[in-house]
Amino acid sequence: MEGDEPTVDKTAPDKSRGGCGKLIRIAFGMSSTTMFYYTKVLMDLFIEAESKDGVSFRSITSVEDFWKFTKGPLLDGLYWDKWYNGQDLPPSTEGYIYYENKLLGVPRLRQLRVSTNSCTVNSEFASFITDCYSMYTIDQESKEAFGPYFGKKTNDTALLVEFPATGGAQPSWSFNTVKLIRYVTDFDKFIMGCEVVFCIFILYYIIEEIIEIFATGLKYFADFWNVLDIVLIGMALICIIFNVHRTVTIVERLGDLLNDPGSYANFVALGFWEMRFNNIVAITVFFAWVKVFKYISFNKTMTQLSTTLSRCAKDLLGFFIMFFIVFLAFTQLGYLLFGTQVNDFSTFMNSFFTLFRIVLGDFDFHQLEQANRILGPIFFMLFVFFVFFVLINMFLAIINDTYSEVKSDMAKQTDVFIMADYIKQGYAKFRDKFGFRREKLEGYEQILAGDLADKKMTVSEWKEELQKTGFDEGDIDETFTKFDVDGDRILDVAEQKHILQELQRLQ
Repeated sequence: MEGDEPTVDKTAPDKSRGGCGKLIRIAFGMSSTTMFYYTKVLMDLFIEAESKDGVSFRSITSVEDFWKFTKGPLLDGLYWDKWYNGQDLPPSTEGYIYYENKLLGVPRLRQLRVSTNSCTVNSEFASFITDCYSMYTIDQESKEAFGPYFGKKTNDTALLVEFPATGGAQPSWSFNTVKLIRYVTDFDKFIMGCEVVFCIFILYYIIEEIIEIFATGLKYFADFWNVLDIVLIGMALICIIFNVHRTVTIVERLGDLLNDPGSYANFVALGFWEMRFNNIVAITVFFAWVKVFKYISFNKTMTQLSTTLSRCAKDLLGFFIMFFIVFLAFTQLGYLLFGTQVNDFSTFMNSFFTLFRIVLGDFDFHQLEQANRILGPIFFMLFVFFVFFVLINMFLAIINDTYSEVKSDMAKQTDVFIMADYIKQGYAKFRDKFGFRREKLEGYEQILAGDLADKKMTVSEWKEELQKTGFDEGDIDETFTKFDVDGDRILDVAEQKHILQELQRLQ
């Protein structure tokens, strides 16, 4: 009688491996490390470059500074008329930045204004204040003509200077380095092939999930992994639709630009959505890797990890509710106490992430103490005590306690099929296929004809003798279980004769 071989769904990883692999190739194929350096070069050109008066875009604080930058570094960066050696550039190189980067269309300077009296002046100050300007919003934007009008268009590289009603100037900037023309090189065409295969995979998964939903009904959505599959398919469909839309739109926009090179190339909306597309692809790849946890039961160590997380999920949920109640309380306290003096607490979000940095050991205690000599140190000590010493250690205790239980339970399991056994079985089949079977059979015969012949043989004796001849533990346990008919973990004389008969038959 043959013993039962441990069973495992060996095809499950292969089912998602192809789709995940194609997704990773697509995600990394459309990005490049040169994008970072390209962005840095443009930032150095437009943000860090200084005028003759020492004004850079970053240092703009007034209207005068704005015009010094505009007439100096901005125009010099957009229009290059000299080589590095001072010679004049030929007309054929007109419209290039850093001699190699073509400026599509023309740059555009846009002004947005707030309507006069867009806010209400308090009656007590009405005699002193005649005009009131609200913060800029689309609703408050002035639509009155104040010069040539070019429409609501901005540049893909946006340099923004805000002149608030309080005076001064606040510069900000945005650089979106994207690859809008996708299929140029041979590698790009290879990525296009991966995208086609990926679409086929998604179509297959959609059909498979629909069949499974009809077969299981609402129970389908009770499984976390099934919900994750739906999320992955939905995000993949969004990526596919946008990819097609982006390709078609780029062809149309470039065609219009080639017909009228002096027009403004409005790629701002397309660049914005291209960045969102890249974000969705990144999140999709992340979820695809999370799905790998579904198949890590092949490995005992990884099984302990996944089982620990699933067992303590409810405890962690309750802990996180309590944690964020305390954490948000300290966030609001820090914002209200130090928001007017400390930059790290100037907004609620800044305060929120500053406290996370304190948990990780990145903080500036001197700023808190300088803002308030009494409340600053008290706030810091209370936060460290309640969050770091109490809550964080409670979190670790939940994980550690659950892990100990899981490890204890798994130690009692003897028939768990792990990845090591899977590899050993594959290696054994390889040896058998290429002529190593006779060597194994002769080893078995030597043991049965040796000193232990015609005697009862325990599992420990069986292992000890076979290990001397070079057999691995997986083969030993497999053979013993197969021929131990009564399951008493002892090979009696009858069972040994059965082994010899089987060996003779195999030869």
